[in-house]
Formats: sequence, structure tokens, C-alpha cells
Amino acid sequence: MIETGGWGGIAHYSWNLCQALAREGADVVLLTNTRYELAALPCAFQVEQCFDGAVGFVRTAGALLHRLSALSPDIVHVQSLISTRFDALLWPLVQRRRSLVITAHNVREHETAHWTSWTLWRCLRCADAVVVHTEESAQVATARLRPGAQVRVIRHGDYGFFASESVPGRQEARRLLDLPENARVLLAFGAIRPYKGILELIGALPRIRIHQPDVHLVIVGPLLVGTEGEYRAAITKAGVEAAVTFRPQYVPHEQVAPYFAAADAAVYNYRDVTDSGSLRIACSLGTPVVATSVGGFREFLTDGVTGRLVPPGAPELLVVAISDVLDDPGTAARMAATARALAASCWSWADSAAATLALYAELLGAKPSALRAPGQARDDSMRSTPDRKPGGIPPGEAPRLSVVLITRNEAARIRRCLESVRWANELIVVDQHSTDGTPGICREYGATVFTREMRAGFGEQKDFAIAQASCPWILSLDADEVVTAGLRDAILAAIRNPGPYLGFRVPRRTAYLGRFIRYCGWSPSPVLRLFRRGHGLFTDALVHEELHVDGSVGELPENLLHYSYDTLGDHLHKLDLYTTYDSEMLARRGVRITALNAPWFLCGKPLLVFLRKYLVQRGFCEGRHGLVLCAMAAFVTFVNYAKLWEGTLAPPTGSRDD
Repeated sequence: MIETGGWGGIAHYSWNLCQALAREGADVVLLTNTRYELAALPCAFQVEQCFDGAVGFVRTAGALLHRLSALSPDIVHVQSLISTRFDALLWPLVQRRRSLVITAHNVREHETAHWTSWTLWRCLRCADAVVVHTEESAQVATARLRPGAQVRVIRHGDYGFFASESVPGRQEARRLLDLPENARVLLAFGAIRPYKGILELIGALPRIRIHQPDVHLVIVGPLLVGTEGEYRAAITKAGVEAAVTFRPQYVPHEQVAPYFAAADAAVYNYRDVTDSGSLRIACSLGTPVVATSVGGFREFLTDGVTGRLVPPGAPELLVVAISDVLDDPGTAARMAATARALAASCWSWADSAAATLALYAELLGAKPSALRAPGQARDDSMRSTPDRKPGGIPPGEAPRLSVVLITRNEAARIRRCLESVRWANELIVVDQHSTDGTPGICREYGATVFTREMRAGFGEQKDFAIAQASCPWILSLDADEVVTAGLRDAILAAIRNPGPYLGFRVPRRTAYLGRFIRYCGWSPSPVLRLFRRGHGLFTDALVHEELHVDGSVGELPENLLHYSYDTLGDHLHKLDLYTTYDSEMLARRGVRITALNAPWFLCGKPLLVFLRKYLVQRGFCEGRHGLVLCAMAAFVTFVNYAKLWEGTLAPPTGSRDD
């Protein structure tokens, strides 16, 4: 394991991963910096402090190659580079002799120089496998790496090891850190860089103080980009000198937990992000979180459940969210407790290590046990769940399944769906203020119903529903879908014996105007709907959301029935909402309609859609149903771009289930 810095979030990550790998029985050697800050921590792996930036790249690289030759490892796993200028020469050389894995902790280019970015991606391209921590990162990496590149999502573990020793109480922590004892403390913790929005947070502080006059902002972390004077000037300009503690310095490992213990809330006003070790520390230590809905934050936080999420670049909403958290400490504590439970149960270093060992074994063409040191057994002391096969149910536990749905005004068809899943152990329904009695019908079937406004599209609403589920396995359905008896049996068989799979795709047959469609690109149409709790999230798309699972996915043999539109009027009614969301997503992707390209988007593209569906995908075989369906698909395409041109981007009140 290569971690060159010896301090900060990547050093903490590497220590925990090495510890978990060693507990799994792997023979691990960590090569790190001569000033390794965690050297005093007891560990189950070997540490060699060999990197020293003072001796230059050539000597350091030579020493590394010499150590690799002496150690002769099966896998070289790189967590951080030696040089952001010259490593593009080093790692291709290493890869010729050893299987090379590189973890891309950050796939976003913030204020990074072009040469630094080129070096990073050149190194990633030479690796046999690239590890990322979020689905969004996987999408970015896959797009930028060579075709066929091995990109594996392996989740972060939790950072409970900061609390391995006694963590002081709030008042004691404030006295220890010389912070105001009677203030409402907001914490901005971590390396100080422009993309983290700290200057904007300082600018918003006067408005926060209107609601909370005793609020005090603590900014602490090494200043990596910018100057101290820049931040001091912003504090003075905002007139909040007495309400800000600014400490542009690195926080030693033993002082991390006291800062979070001292805070009423931790704030992450990032413009964009790949992932954040600081936010994971906050969740692991039970500190309430207010963050922007960017990058990986959207994958492991649910607004109102595990923290507060606000759009980036929206200072007024940030002020409201922070004020709400400070005004209602009871709700803030409940969200923090939920986040902490999530960190303890789902952010498992043992799971991360198991997935990492599986990747190593795949690269070596061996079983994971082959990577253990001779005579060394796996240590299960870090595991929070009983020993089991990957994705399996602990011995003796009956398969349990939660079914989750989101609804709005579905009284006319919800019974058919609910009747088909009465056998499930738990029904979770998140309803968007239905006025037709939908919640009452759901309760008749024993469902737990949550009433909630849709805040950021269907994906975010479904993630909220997932967060309410308590069973080991989750089946996500729409109100117009029906589980057949054959599919029920296939689901129960799969969760009894899932093998290596953490999720399962289900083939779906879709009915349109009373007829099941076989052509027009509608069949076969497998959808990923069944997954192990803690391993699946939906994309944050406003509509056409997709489920992503952080592991292997299997296939079920039986069909899910989807009754899409019973009448043409039903289709036209839904079309208005869908096309509004579609046009907004087009705008977010930077699509623009101009006088030059308007004929293509408004005429050519709809015609192409019709011809592809009707001729290439054999829509003509469906007779009148196929003709209408293909024509409606072309019309939807036209309306999407027409609305984009018009600029009608604000979604109407309601949901797709109106």
C-alpha cells in the first residue's frame, strides 16, 4: 500500500483500509512518509516510513522501486502520488512488473493546474484497476479512461476510529480548544480551498446571525490554496470578526474528535466534490451536518433524514437550513444519530476490505484466501454482522424484504400493486400529498406511509424511501407495476441464496393502451430493482432515475409487469410534467437551442426518433399501438426541445403520479 503524504484524510483512509485488510488475513505493508502522523497507533500491518519530499523525486522513486523489488508484492495499491509532475513516468514502470491498483480519491479538477491533472489521469490510465468511492466518480472515471478500463466502486468505511478513545463532551471540548462555551458553534473543518465555499459561508454568516445571534463559526484546517489575508479580509468585510475563529493550520489526529464534539453542526458549502473524509467523520461522530447536494454527498446523505442538503450556490437556502438545525436541536440530534447508525452499519471497513481483496483476486486470477499470509486466518473482530457469504443473510436469519414506493394520487391503481406484494415483510410508501385517498389505501395493506414534498426529483424521493426501510433486502417499485407469483418466488430464492450478488435486475414487460408491447425498444427491458440495503441508491435525475448498486448484479428469470398508460389521455397528462423535467435536465447538461440548430432539434431529431422506433425497432409489428407509441415518442422529443427553447424550466406543482 502506497500513501506518500503521511497526514490528512488519505492517510486516515489508508490506515483503516490496511487495518481491515490485515484483519481479513492479508499480508499488508504500508509505505508512507517519514513524518507519518499515525505512527503511534497500534496496527495489525507493517509500516515503513520511507518517503521524504526533501530528498527529491529521483531518489524517492529509486528507493520505492528498490523496496518493491525486495518486498515482491502481489499487488501494488497506490493511494497518493509522489509527485504531481513526474509520477506519469514512474507508475507505468511499476505496472510492467506488478499488478497495479490506484485509488482515485478525487476525480474533480478544482483549482488544479493542467499538468497536475494530466499526470493524475496518465497514472490512472496505466493502472490495472482504478478504485473510486461513489457512483458519480465511477461515471467520470469510466468516461475519461481507456475503453474497457477496470473501474470499481468500493465504498469508504466509517471514521469511528477517531472516537476509539474517550471523546470529551461539548463544553469540555470547547474549553480544550479555547472556543466560546455558550455559543452555537458551526464547524467548517478540513483543508481550506476555494471550491469548499468557505468565503461564501463567511458572507452568509450575518444573515445566519439574524436568526441566531449567538452563532460562532469555526474554520480550521491547512490553508492549501489562497492566502490567510484573503479570508481575514472577508471576515472583516462581513463584520463578523467576533463571531469567527479562523485557524488555518493542520489539526493533529488526536484533536479531530474534540472539534466535532464542540460543534452544534458541521457545514460543507462545497461548490462540487468527489467525496469528503471530513463529512464522513462528522457522520461517524454524530455531529449534525448541513451540506450542499453535490457529488458524493447526494449518494450517502438524504435531506431531512441523515442531514440537511441544499443546492450549491444558494446562500439563502443555506441560511435557512443552518438556522433550522440550530433552532431544533432535537431534530438535528435525530438526523445525526441516523447518520451515525448508517456509518456504523453500512460504511464498514470490513466490507471495503472484502471488496478490495475480491478485486485483487480478480486481477491475480486467484481466490481471495490466496492473498492471506501463510497460516493466517481471518480476524472477524471488526465485523458488525455475522459471518456470511457476500450479500447473503446471516446464518439462521429468515430472508426479510422491504418494498418501497413513492406515490401521488394513485388510488385508481395502487391496490393492484400492493396486492402483489402482500407477502413482503415491510411496505414503505412515501406519498407526495395525495388528495384521492392513496395513503389510506396503502395503510389498509399495512404500509408505513410518510408524507413528503418532492424536493429534488424522483431519484431523491426514492432515496428517502430507501432510507426508511429496515429489512436486509429492498425491492423498489412504481405504483403502476405488479409482481407476478413467479417473480415473487424468484425474489425469495434470490435473497435466500444471493451468491456474490448485491443486487438483481428484473425483466419487465410493459403494457401500453391495454396491450403488452414486444417491439419499439420496449422489450426486453431489464430494470435493477432488488438490492441489499446499504448498497443501492438512485441517481439524482429529476425523472428517468436509475438505481445503482455498489457490487455485482445478477439477473432474475421472471417478469415484472408494468402498466404504463391505460389511455392516450393519461399519456398526454403525464407528458407535460415529464417533458418539463426532461428539458431542465437538458439545460443542466448545457444543451442550448439556437437559430442554427433549432431545425435539427425541433424537426430532425423527432423524425429520427420515430423512424428508429417504427422501422429499426419494428414498431410496425405492433399495428396501431406501435404507430401511436412511436408517434408519441417523437412528439415527446419535440416538446422536450421546444420547452428548452422556450425556457420553461420550472417544474409544475405535482409529480409524475398526478
